[in-house]
Amino acid sequence: MYTVSVQIVGSMLELDKMVNDYETLTTKLLEWIKAKIASLNNRSFPNSLTGIQEELIAFKDYRTVEKPPK
Repeated sequence: MYTVSVQIVGSMLELDKMVNDYETLTTKLLEWIKAKIASLNNRSFPNSLTGIQEELIAFKDYRTVEKPPK
């Protein structure tokens, strides 16, 4: 009976840790989403070839590095 109680307490502690990890990850995700929406809503584009090339490089970096795969 004692080992069952220890297992239950261990399971509850594990569940609490999982809940905390989930809350931390979702908070970070929501912060990232808000920041990304703000940066993507900036629709002022440069008026030069160099500026556009820099924007394209930044977009490729976002698409391949920052954005998670589907």
